[in-house]
Amino acid sequence: MTTTLRPTTELVAVAWLQSLFSDPMVATTLPKPGADGSISWQSTGFVVPTVVGGSPDLYIPTRNPVIGVDTWAAKLNSQKVPWDLANNIAEEIWASFSVKENFNSELTITKGAVTYPSVKVLEAWSHTEIRRISNDPAGYAHYSFDMGFSWVEI
Repeated sequence: MTTTLRPTTELVAVAWLQSLFSDPMVATTLPKPGADGSISWQSTGFVVPTVVGGSPDLYIPTRNPVIGVDTWAAKLNSQKVPWDLANNIAEEIWASFSVKENFNSELTITKGAVTYPSVKVLEAWSHTEIRRISNDPAGYAHYSFDMGFSWVEI
């Protein structure tokens, strides 16, 4: 028996969020600083989606997860935390919910050498207001909100 790996909600969320930006700055975990303290995503910011709930459709193969979206920005050797960049990334995602071209396109998902079946994100919406997360121990700017989206495997 051959097993086909199925795309997960995390993989779909990463692929869809990456499709909104020109720089690949989305993953399920925030990268650690380099050995020299450098931050590879300093110029672009970073987005971390996390599944926090949701419900698949009972009768049709559509998933309807709720995703926690955390946006991050950092500026080395500066006392000024780049709140504007982290907030702008969150606002760009929020604004994408009303752009019809961001939906119903085929997304190809690959991770390492594995290619998963393609998916379509049908729609996305916000569940909560964008909120600032203060007092990050690393001194990063951090915003968070929850979004829902519907997706289906093609």
